Amino acid sequence: MKLIAAPTHEQGQDFVIVLVKDHVIHNAAQRAEIAAAARQLFGYRAALLGERDHGTWGPADIVRWLENVSPDRLPWREYHVNN
Repeated sequence: MKLIAAPTHEQGQDFVIVLVKDHVIHNAAQRAEIAAAARQLFGYRAALLGERDHGTWGPADIVRWLENVSPDRLPWREYHVNN
């Protein structure tokens, strides 16, 4: 599985934002699979960001933070996860 992700350290917290297709935000099974893969890869809590409409899903504190940050300011990289 390929992830486009931005590991982030803000306000003393480590977490990862994963860029996903917009429909994934509304699909519980896909959300869970991608969030679990990100947590396993990074060891951090994970939130998801829709690539076009910028819908969000994840822990409330991360989602609140993410809603106030421009996605182009995040350190996006491509990662590969064995599943």
